Amino acid sequence: MSFGDPSATLRAFLTELRRRRVFHVAVAYLVVGGGAVQLVTAALPPLGATERTVTLLVGMIVVGFPIALLLGWFLDLRVELESAPVRVRPVAVTAIALLGIVAVIFMLGVFRDWSAATAGRGSAPAATRSVAVLTLESLGVPADLEYLRWAVPVTVSDSLSRVPSIAVRPFARSRTVAATTDPRLVGEELSAALVVNGHLLLEGAQLSIVLEAFDVGTDRVVWQTRLRVARADLTGLDRQVQQGIEAGLLPTLGIAAPAAAISGAPSHPEAYEQYLRAVALPHDEFEAAIDLLKRSVASSPEY
Repeated sequence: MSFGDPSATLRAFLTELRRRRVFHVAVAYLVVGGGAVQLVTAALPPLGATERTVTLLVGMIVVGFPIALLLGWFLDLRVELESAPVRVRPVAVTAIALLGIVAVIFMLGVFRDWSAATAGRGSAPAATRSVAVLTLESLGVPADLEYLRWAVPVTVSDSLSRVPSIAVRPFARSRTVAATTDPRLVGEELSAALVVNGHLLLEGAQLSIVLEAFDVGTDRVVWQTRLRVARADLTGLDRQVQQGIEAGLLPTLGIAAPAAAISGAPSHPEAYEQYLRAVALPHDEFEAAIDLLKRSVASSPEY
């Protein structure tokens, strides 16, 4: 063989590759590696394997390919020299051994991802949940009760803010969002995992308030409650809101209610109404809000 002839050298090299069955190693490696990627893509996500893990497997298979070819070449040479009249060509052994090493390293990565996902699921209830409370929609409520569209969300925000593992988005920001806005868009805009909204409805002498919580991540309503208070006496509203949150929303989120979360109910209807009217006002009307709060305190010292 003349090394001065590039074509002859290439033909000789390819002949040697065939003789050592390196091509067989390549085919076996690619078939087994491709099957492994398909298996991982289809079966491992439920175990917590992420896209990063699958990408890691593909990268390891790509990096291992030339190594498999080298092992196919040198292992064949070693066996040929040591077992002279019998030629053993460990094509399958070479590919499977290298893929076994790749599989062990990969499974360690999957186990790490799975452990992290499991730990995340176990600690989720203790993690801080971000919540945005929106203005309530009015379903034919008289003008003199329209202030409750903002006063009730403030009451809800105050109740939720007493829970250490919940971060409530400022109502001054969320009150500018229309009550009928898609909660998914609200969650993205306000960076909130949970969006609380609802509506008001007057049923005779009773005011009906429906509240619901929308989980942005799962795209579904996870909690709903209906409160009913007398139109002429709203003093039961505060306690009903807190009880609904403590008995319904918090357990749904896997969050334990803090000790003594429910405060004493307001006892003076007029003072409580003035308080609600005050907190319903926007920040740029703080002087009117202060005046209402002063009147509330004058009516009942508990405020």
